[in-house]
Amino acid sequence: MSLLIDLFLFLLVVVFFPYIVVGLVIGKVLVSLAEVFHLPALFAALSAGGLAILTWLNSVPNDSRPFASIVEVFSQAHLLGVATPVWCVVLAVTLFVAAASKGFRRVSRAH
Repeated sequence: MSLLIDLFLFLLVVVFFPYIVVGLVIGKVLVSLAEVFHLPALFAALSAGGLAILTWLNSVPNDSRPFASIVEVFSQAHLLGVATPVWCVVLAVTLFVAAASKGFRRVSRAH
């Protein structure tokens, strides 16, 4: 019976404890982000950044297929002479700055 208890404690310390510690650290980081940034605008900025990466990777034409996917057509489009991935990056940066400024304003009002 003592061997089972020792094995359980070993597994608890070696296997599960690092996951618990990492979860606590990630939780503290997310709480501090929630206090500093305006979360809906931050999530919108992250989504626009993901869209920018997706469109940037598909902005080169692929001639191996006889058709172009919707993502490729969107990625290769231009608006006012500027490529679509650049507009996605501009949108992401603008949303990030808005999230930071609104969050800083909220924090400064609280003090």
